[in-house]
Amino acid sequence: MRKIAVSLIILILVMVWGCEKPIDIEAEKAAIKDVILAETKASVELKSFEEIAKTWGHKPYSRRVAASNDGYSDYLGWDTISAGFKRWVNENPEPGEPKLKENFIFRVWDKGAWVMSEEYTESEKAEDPSYIPRLTFHVLEKTEEGWKIIFLGQILRDSYPNADTE
Repeated sequence: MRKIAVSLIILILVMVWGCEKPIDIEAEKAAIKDVILAETKASVELKSFEEIAKTWGHKPYSRRVAASNDGYSDYLGWDTISAGFKRWVNENPEPGEPKLKENFIFRVWDKGAWVMSEEYTESEKAEDPSYIPRLTFHVLEKTEEGWKIIFLGQILRDSYPNADTE
């Protein structure tokens, strides 16, 4: 009887742990894209620190970097990132021109995602038809609250006019 009970418990545990629901990749991509677009809108158009904070993972390993020919910025940890966002919102309170994102490339796993996209404004394209959009890279973690950004990297490729973009 004891062997039957133990066998039954093991069988139930295997069934429960072995029956994980498959990931709906397209639904996850849509949710991830929503977070990325919300963060961009909050930081550029709304200038709302509270809305920006909703999209980020408040982790010591979160990171935000940018590179252009004007320099390089690197913020490590949510405390540093949030201080930078607060400063940005306070020093630039006026809504900015919406940034358009396109050419998304996604890699999605159970609790993590990597996303690459291009970003520009309509005026940047209108002023210079050969304008090269910024390249953005995001890494996100899936939490109980949903997807959260833990890494944002930007390369302002238009700052490097002689760079090979092929």
